[in-house]
Amino acid sequence: MVIKSIISQWNSNAIQMSSNITHRNHYLPQRYQLGFAEQEIVWVYDREENSCRSGHPKNVGVQNDFYTVVDQNGQQTDMVEKMFTLLEGKVWPVIDRLDGRKAEWEATIVLTWRCLWRS
Repeated sequence: MVIKSIISQWNSNAIQMSSNITHRNHYLPQRYQLGFAEQEIVWVYDREENSCRSGHPKNVGVQNDFYTVVDQNGQQTDMVEKMFTLLEGKVWPVIDRLDGRKAEWEATIVLTWRCLWRS
């Protein structure tokens, strides 16, 4: 159902109409990073530098023009970025609902473990 909605929006040119190109593309969605953040700060390990640093998700997992492509007319477009934005808008409410049940799942796991340990 979500895919059909996105395809429908894609076909209606909702994605392709904008002339403003987004250049700062997150390959690691900010919303995803916030799930690991403390006070909106995440820690990053840089393998090349062998070092750690902290940063705001706005500035982590981002690269200029990561999803910018050239269309059949030779024009730069960010339609891939816009497609991901539509998809994330449909998916995040579901993830939020599942994340809200995390405490319930953890309690169930602990209870199950205690029952198994006693047997």
